[in-house]
Amino acid sequence: CFFYFFCWSLIFSLQEFSHKDRSDYKDKGERLDRKYWVDTGSLVIQSCTDNSSLRKKVLLPHEQVKMFALSKLKKYGFHPTHCMEALKITSGDVGGAFEILMARYFDIPLPDPDEVPPDILEEREQELDSIRSIYDNCCEEKIANQLWVVKLDLEYLMNFYSNKNKNMVCYSEMKKKCPKEANICKYFFKGHCRFGDKCRFSHLPPVKEPIKEDHDGNRNKFELEVRFPSGCKYPREPPLVSIISLSGEFPPDSCLRITKCLLNEAKACCLIEQPCLFTLIDLLLNGQDKIISILEEKESIFYPPSMLLFPKTDDDNSEGGNGILLDEAPSQELKSERHSADVQKVKKEDDELCQKFRDKQRSMRYKTLVANRRKLPAWGKKEAILEAIRDNQIVIISGETGCGKSTQVPQFLLDNWLVSRNSTSHVEIICTQPRRLSAIGVAERVSAERMERIPESVGYQIRLETKTSPWTRLLFCTTGILLRRLEGEPFLGSVTHIIVDEVHERSEESDFLLMILKDLLPKRPDLKVILMSATMNTNLFRDYFDNPPIVEIPGRTFSVEQYFLEDILESTNYVLEECSQSSRKLGKMASSQLQSLETDLELADIQSIEMLPYEKVKDENLTIQQLFYRYKGTTIFMLILHAFVVLFM
Repeated sequence: CFFYFFCWSLIFSLQEFSHKDRSDYKDKGERLDRKYWVDTGSLVIQSCTDNSSLRKKVLLPHEQVKMFALSKLKKYGFHPTHCMEALKITSGDVGGAFEILMARYFDIPLPDPDEVPPDILEEREQELDSIRSIYDNCCEEKIANQLWVVKLDLEYLMNFYSNKNKNMVCYSEMKKKCPKEANICKYFFKGHCRFGDKCRFSHLPPVKEPIKEDHDGNRNKFELEVRFPSGCKYPREPPLVSIISLSGEFPPDSCLRITKCLLNEAKACCLIEQPCLFTLIDLLLNGQDKIISILEEKESIFYPPSMLLFPKTDDDNSEGGNGILLDEAPSQELKSERHSADVQKVKKEDDELCQKFRDKQRSMRYKTLVANRRKLPAWGKKEAILEAIRDNQIVIISGETGCGKSTQVPQFLLDNWLVSRNSTSHVEIICTQPRRLSAIGVAERVSAERMERIPESVGYQIRLETKTSPWTRLLFCTTGILLRRLEGEPFLGSVTHIIVDEVHERSEESDFLLMILKDLLPKRPDLKVILMSATMNTNLFRDYFDNPPIVEIPGRTFSVEQYFLEDILESTNYVLEECSQSSRKLGKMASSQLQSLETDLELADIQSIEMLPYEKVKDENLTIQQLFYRYKGTTIFMLILHAFVVLFM
C-alpha cells in the first residue's frame, strides 16, 4: 500500500512540476566525464560518453557548392590555396576558376571573348562526330561548344604507381608485423610452455590479415577534358586540355604533369590548324613510353604555393579594392616574356638538330645512305638548285620520272641549313603533295634516308593524322592542310620554304594555292616558293609568275621485270584451302561443269591428239585438248588451274 501511495504522489508531483527561470540555474559545463560523487568509495567509472558535445554542423547550400568546386579543382592538381583564390575571383564559377588556374600555371593567354564564326563551330562538330565513330562514343559534349570529355581506360598509369609504391608498402607492413610476431611464445607452439596461463607471451597463433582486393571500378578510369574558353577559335587556337583520374589513388600532381604534355601537343597541332583531339587520345593510349618518361622525371613546381595568383600592387592596396579584372591577367609583360621564352626554346631545338646532324655524318650507315642518294640524277643538280633558290624568290624545277626531285630537293634545303646555320637563322620547310598516301610515303622515304624515325626532323600531316615533333623542320602535307593553315596564319610567319610538288596535277586546291602564294610573295620577301613536276608546261607557270628560273633534271629509267600470278603460285607451291577467305562457293551449274572438266581430263589423250587452235580464239572458247596444246610448255598443275579459272571465273 505504501508503494502505491508513493507512486500516485510522484505522478501528481510531476504534473505540478515546472521549470524555474533560466537565471536560477548555474552552468556546470560540458565535462560530464569528470562529474561523479567522490565521497562514494564503491563508485568506479569505467567509461563515459559526452553526447552533449556531438553536434554535427549542417552546411548551407552555398557552402556545399563551394566544397564541391574546391574538390573538383584539386583533382586537376592545383594547390588548394590557389583554388580558393580563383573561386573567390570568379564568385564560385568552376569553369572560370579553371581557366584562371590554367592561365597562371602554364602561362597561357586567354582569348578575347569574341563571337566564334559558324564555320569553326561546324569544324568542331565534324571532329567530334569523327572521334565518336572511331572510339565508340567514348567522347561526349557536356557543355555545348565549351566542354568535351573523353573517357579513357589507362591501366598502365595505375600500374606505374602501384609498382613504384609496392616496395614501400611492403616494408611498412613488415615493420608493423615484426613486433607482433616477437610477442608470440615459441615454446607453446613447440608443444609445451611450463608457465601456462601465467606466460607473458601470447599463446594465440598470429592472425593473417586478409588480402585486400581492389573493388574500385574506377581505378583505371581517366577523363580527358577539352575546354573551349569564350572566344576560342579552335582548331586555329589551342584549347585548354587537362586530364583527371576518377580514382583517389592516382596523385593529382601527376595529372598536372601529363596536362602540360597534352597542352604542348595541342599547341603544336593548332600551329598548323590541325584538330588535336585524335592526336591527344592516341598519345594517351599508345604513347605509354613518352607518358611514363614524363612521370619519371624530377617533379617541378608549376606555380609556387606561397604566391598569390594575382599579387596585390600598391595601387590596389591604396584604393582598397579586391576586384581583379580577368582581361588584365595576361598582361603585355607576360606576353613579351613568353615570346622570348619561345624564341629561346626554338633556338635550343635548332642547336640540338645541328649537333645530331654533325654526329650522324660520322656514321658509316649514313655514309652508305648518302652514297645511294648520289646515284640519283637530282644530286648532280644540287648546287644549281640551291643557287637558284638562294638568288630568286620562286623557282621552277622540271624533272623526269625517277630523277629523285621529290625526295632530294627538300633534303638539299634542310641539309644546307644544318651545315651553314648561324646563331639567328631558322628554317621551316613545307612540301605539299596532291594525295595523302604520297605525303606519307615520301615522308617515310625521306626519314629513312636521313636515318631517322618519324617524327623527328621530318614529319607529315594529313586529315585526322599528324606526325610532328618540336624538332620537325620538314613537313610533308596535302594541299588542303596548307590552305587550312593559311586561313588562320595568312603570312605563314615561321615558314621559310614552300615546295609545291606535282604542280602539273592541277585541281581547284592547287590552283587556289598558287593564287594565294602569288599575292603573298610581295608581302613576304624572305619566303621561297619552289614548284616541281615531272611533266608540265613550263611556259604556262613561267608567264604566271613573271619569268622565274627553270632548273631541268634528267630522268633515269629503271628495269622492269614481270611476274605472273601463275608462276608465283607454281614456285611457292601455294594451295588454296577450301574454306579460306579467298575461296568462294560454286553454284549447282558450276559444280556440274567442274565434274565434266574432271571427266574430260581423264578421258582426253593429251599427248597423242594435237589440235592447233586459231590464234584469235579466246581461251574460254577452246576445248581441253586445244587448251593443252596452246600451253603445252606449261606444267600440268598450271594448265589445270588455268582451265579452272577460264571456265569458272
